Amino acid sequence: MRVWDKIKPYRLCRKHLLAEHRETLCIWSVITNNKKGYSKHPETVRFRDNLNALVYRHSKLVFEATRRGYHFKDLPNSDDIPMLNKMPESWDDQEKSLSAKDCDCLKN
Repeated sequence: MRVWDKIKPYRLCRKHLLAEHRETLCIWSVITNNKKGYSKHPETVRFRDNLNALVYRHSKLVFEATRRGYHFKDLPNSDDIPMLNKMPESWDDQEKSLSAKDCDCLKN
């Protein structure tokens, strides 16, 4: 499970765009429904107190997916969800990790 929140969605290949969309939905469901599966996963823990950042990232993924012809529904939003205030990886670290994968990400 991975959220590439430092990488602009238009730079993701189809595979990673769709995967990240599924993963943001999974994280949202685990957190908002107090599910146990994946509740201790680092990505879930990272967004537990920062749901607004997860909603923001998901909206960016939905925008890009729509631009590519996919039809996704957005997550519900709330004004009282706190913003993400810390990131474990820098933009450069995320780009380096993603560029090591065998895909077409980051070519745009």
